[in-house]
Amino acid sequence: MKRATALILAVVMILGLSSAFAESTFIWPGEYVNFGHYEQDGNKGNGDEPIRWVVLDVDFTNGSIFLLSEKALEKLPFNKSSNGAAWGDSSLRKWLNDDFIRAAFTDEEAAAIQVTQVEDTLEQSYADANTSNRFSGVTEDKVFCISYYELLTKVGGQYAFCEPTVALSKKNVKLEKVDGVNYCWWWLRTSAFKNNALCMAGSGFTSAYEHFDQGTVRPALWVKTSAVTR
Repeated sequence: MKRATALILAVVMILGLSSAFAESTFIWPGEYVNFGHYEQDGNKGNGDEPIRWVVLDVDFTNGSIFLLSEKALEKLPFNKSSNGAAWGDSSLRKWLNDDFIRAAFTDEEAAAIQVTQVEDTLEQSYADANTSNRFSGVTEDKVFCISYYELLTKVGGQYAFCEPTVALSKKNVKLEKVDGVNYCWWWLRTSAFKNNALCMAGSGFTSAYEHFDQGTVRPALWVKTSAVTR
């Protein structure tokens, strides 16, 4: 009887540990995690705030997760000049993979961000009607904007609605009020039509010229799961 009781207790403890391990180790799409820091509350005196991200996808084989920032973090044009630049040549891509990484992440955190094969192709753009031929093909980036295709397949309506941070809301950004909440428009990396416009998401879907200076930035990245916190 004592042996049976001890065996039952051992099984219960193992199951309990397994459950706790699973709960603390595995992260699933739709969850929110913290990774990195950036100025968000408009008070630079209290330091940068943790960046909150929504998990879009999980790669259990490589132990990594695909993240999109919960809120828009910055106001920037897609490209500083109107010269028909695609994602690969854009000033926004350069900013995300240089200034933003240095500002938002420690050296250890930056090392945990994976280099991603980022596609800027017709298949990733706004429908087959896109005849702009404005694509940069495949680039290697640590931080990037998501594509129109990823917006449809990974994000969906629930997470497409995006609020600016408090700091960002004080800047001149394009906002649209829905049910009393101000949502901002944020850049996708893919072109829209033949008129040199780029896709944007927000309370719906629109497009803007690359030098439009009221667009916001919502970074995306793949990172080692062990580097984030809940």
